Amino acid sequence: MMFASQFPAQTTISRLRNHPAPDGQDLAWPDVLVQSRYRAIEKSVPESSFALFTLQSPGEATLRVGGKTLQICHQTLCLVNPYQSFEYRIEAKEAVEVQNLHLSLHTYQQLMSLMAPNQDRLLESPHESMETPEWSHHLYYMENPLRDQLNRYNQLNPEDFLVGIGALLQDLYRENEYSSRRIPSQKRSTQRELARRVAIGRDLIFSQYHDPRLTLDRICAEVFMSKFHFIRIFKQAYGLTPHQLIRHIRIIKAQEYLKAGNMTLEHIAYKVGLQEPNSLYPLLRNAGVN
Repeated sequence: MMFASQFPAQTTISRLRNHPAPDGQDLAWPDVLVQSRYRAIEKSVPESSFALFTLQSPGEATLRVGGKTLQICHQTLCLVNPYQSFEYRIEAKEAVEVQNLHLSLHTYQQLMSLMAPNQDRLLESPHESMETPEWSHHLYYMENPLRDQLNRYNQLNPEDFLVGIGALLQDLYRENEYSSRRIPSQKRSTQRELARRVAIGRDLIFSQYHDPRLTLDRICAEVFMSKFHFIRIFKQAYGLTPHQLIRHIRIIKAQEYLKAGNMTLEHIAYKVGLQEPNSLYPLLRNAGVN
């Protein structure tokens, strides 16, 4: 396990692969946690390892992956499947503290193999016995246990650190699978496709909650679903309607900006996607904030 205080050069990143060719032109992805501060940076990764991205401070990072542009903030984490390509960018007035975890394909398979329901499978070689788990969508809430574990990288030995990360990823993966299975369908293939589409919608909400032009019509156009069908399936999967999730995220972000104390209420309203500054008062009042 490596720890780095900055991203490697683009020339190095471009050579990283999950299965390097024997000609020596490529490099194997290492297990590495990058924790650093950037005001402006842009990197392009042609073949990702399993990757986790989050921020340790207020601000935003932009990730373009799978044809989608995602915004990562302090309250969210972004997961990227192995073999995906992506572009990562930060452009901010003040330095943003980033925390990125990359796991080699072998380590990722080992950690996720612990989810095997049959204990006999634990005796098998992970890279031979299981397919690499894939995440149906990219953005999630950054729960405190995972943030705490990431911040313990300099307190634990590498093996204990990775086992803790793996256990929390397994919980998140199971939760993700549970959400998809809550969608009623006679066919598992249909269930998975519906889960994939509402997951794209949830990613869009997490990324674009601050855009007042984010409407249900726009989200449904992105996922090719009718409005009322999307609302019903979304709530079955996540327990909230799209509108409720947007509102919840805007409340969390407004509370963060209020706590920071360096923005006017009008600016906060703008930052969380409200068209009228006066809309901030009822939003926070209903959330129990005075």
